[in-house]
Amino acid sequence: MSDTYRSDLDGAALVEFVERTSTSLDALAPFLDDLNALRGSDFDTGTNAARSLAAIKRMVDRSGGAPESASATMEALTIYSRSAAQGHVGLLITNVLAALAKVAKHETIRPIDLRAFLVSLPETIKGSFSQPASELMDMASAAAEVAKDTPDPIDAVHIMIGHASMVSQDALIEATSGWINPGACVLSVMISALHSVYERSGNPLSVVQDMMRSLAQTAAGLRDHSPEPHRGAEFSVDFHVDFMREDFEEFRQMLTNRGLRFSLQGSADALGMGTWRFHIDTATPSSVLPRTGWVRHIVVKDARYGELIGYDELAVQQEASGVLYLSRPTWQRPETVRVIALLRHEHFLEEVASTGAHVVLNPISQDAVVISELMLSAPAGVSLVLAADEDAEQVAKRAEKLAKLSRDIVVVKDEYPLSDVAVSVCAAEAAPIFMPQVGDRTQSVTTSILESSVRRAKGRVVILDDLDPDTVNNQLVQLIGYGLERVIMMTPRPDPLLRHAIEMALEQRNASTFIEDVRAEPAQVVLVNG
Repeated sequence: MSDTYRSDLDGAALVEFVERTSTSLDALAPFLDDLNALRGSDFDTGTNAARSLAAIKRMVDRSGGAPESASATMEALTIYSRSAAQGHVGLLITNVLAALAKVAKHETIRPIDLRAFLVSLPETIKGSFSQPASELMDMASAAAEVAKDTPDPIDAVHIMIGHASMVSQDALIEATSGWINPGACVLSVMISALHSVYERSGNPLSVVQDMMRSLAQTAAGLRDHSPEPHRGAEFSVDFHVDFMREDFEEFRQMLTNRGLRFSLQGSADALGMGTWRFHIDTATPSSVLPRTGWVRHIVVKDARYGELIGYDELAVQQEASGVLYLSRPTWQRPETVRVIALLRHEHFLEEVASTGAHVVLNPISQDAVVISELMLSAPAGVSLVLAADEDAEQVAKRAEKLAKLSRDIVVVKDEYPLSDVAVSVCAAEAAPIFMPQVGDRTQSVTTSILESSVRRAKGRVVILDDLDPDTVNNQLVQLIGYGLERVIMMTPRPDPLLRHAIEMALEQRNASTFIEDVRAEPAQVVLVNG
């Protein structure tokens, strides 16, 4: 066998595998996003795949030092992916890496280890999704058959992985009649990237990209574009949870019985305790959060793409000044600005998520990694972080420091006072804004727009912390004016005296605003004016 080809993969080769996959997915991201748009699916499979691999690369770079053994490297790559991968496709990527980690028990991945990995692919795909796509299953099964048919000893492992890559591509081609499954494209890229590492050549990845370009010709005439996410999939909910196996099985069955689309990744130990990550499409985010186990890293997002949420703040400003602004080109799916809302109370979850903000519910210090990746993937490197309380504010500061270890970014801070209601008002003001497209000035203009939007929003919010009923009544009589939109009474338990004081103040000023009664701490009364 020629020395040109690898027979085993050490830690450095596995890092190279991630880098090759990342480079290819970065180039294919717009193409894969367009495929999503044809089906009205997630609209961001390509972007999420590229961002997932970029996040893994950042964490590898941040860890420093030379790559270790194959087993240590794959364990680290799986942990990085589980913490930072995005969307359904991110969990597919994580599951594939976890399957490779499962067979990597030595200094290198040996030929028999790679064969075991390929044989495991059908079960890996099946366990990744509530309803795995037939294209993915066909590809995984085809690759597994090649591995099963490869006799011992495996003298040319590069031929085995090359054959597996080829038959998986053939399976994708045969399963494609018009629309191409973007998740299947990602799996094809990952297998081809492995092939390219064994061959020490970029040719296998060039071949798979040519195959996708060829398939795209058959999709050119498709016009099955859906302007909205599928019914019942208006939000995406992502979280980690520690469960006993029986609790996990019960929760997964509940999601299945409700007909929800979800992805998952994780496993249990010998005692039945495990950690899983879920990514769920739903119309009611709160209803899919587990009520048992330790639930954390909760991120909720409106599933619509920016064009359906946003408005062009820059264009509005220019029109108001009487200037016709022509520098901003029209995009097929223009991006909205990145707003990260660190929310404390579930009551406000859906209203904040529906603004287009990325909502991190009940943030803890470990969420700094998740938040830092949201900062790093923000358009133009600019994000607005809205914190509901001082603890959330500290998590945001930690995330910013972590993000800046990778590259320079701009983080626009929230302003006092801090409250879940203030987060909601600011998110509604800022999150729908389209990214300005002004060349080298994009970052500075975006920063300015976000800062001004926060100032406007905070000017509409009044928070009362002294909740003595007489004091509240006197303050409200002075504060309530025309344009009052909301009155929110946030208390840890029902407080009829406080509610009566608010009602008396509203009656005295002839205001008919409904009082929202929310169980929360710290106790506050919040007014939102128009």
